[in-house]
Amino acid sequence: MPEQATKSRQVLLLDCGEVASETQKDALNAAKPKLPSREKKILDWLAERGNIGATRHEIAAHFQWPLSSVCKPAQDILIAGLCVESGKRKSPYGKDAAVIVLASCEAN
Repeated sequence: MPEQATKSRQVLLLDCGEVASETQKDALNAAKPKLPSREKKILDWLAERGNIGATRHEIAAHFQWPLSSVCKPAQDILIAGLCVESGKRKSPYGKDAAVIVLASCEAN
């Protein structure tokens, strides 16, 4: 068999470029149907916000949910690797709060 026919395109392990971004988007789209409703809503809204992201307080205010109803779904999508914490912003109480963005937005 010719050598060229057996070679496949190898992606770097820690690729943060175009291939990683596309892979993360594919993973997000594959995971969405399996996610509970709140997580889907949060992910869709974070996708709209792009690199701006949102704090847990901002998510709660946007959806008019209690903060306690945001923390668990936010933690679940962070653990799943669909989102990352990217920086800090002040909460309504003047404290630093982590900004959550889609993993695919953070890589760009």
